[in-house]
Order: sequence, then structure tokens, then C-alpha cells
Amino acid sequence: MSQTDRSKSFSDPEQGLFKKADLIIHSSDLFETNGLVLIKHGDEWYQLRRTRHNRLILNK
Repeated sequence: MSQTDRSKSFSDPEQGLFKKADLIIHSSDLFETNGLVLIKHGDEWYQLRRTRHNRLILNK
């Protein structure tokens, strides 16, 4: 898949991941007050945080 095809599948809601997603959340909604979101998956907890450079990091 070319870079153009990949970026199209992310930006076009009728294509790619948008079609398969159960829920779409904008990162600004997740990180309204601070840069940390806790996620519980089974018995495990994960931290999703936004860095100073606006990147997302998921840690166990």
C-alpha cells in the first residue's frame, strides 16, 4: 500500500480503520485536563500519555 493510500484510509471516514472502529475519540477529548489516561484491559492497567512533543505513549 502506498503512502497516499495509507493516508487516505486514515482521513476518509468511509475507508480503512474508520469503517472498522467501534468508537472514535479525538485525543483532545481524552487529554482535556492533563496528559494521562488510564486504561483497564482485563486485570491489567495501562497508561496512555501525551508527551511535550504531542506524541502518544502507551505503557503497561
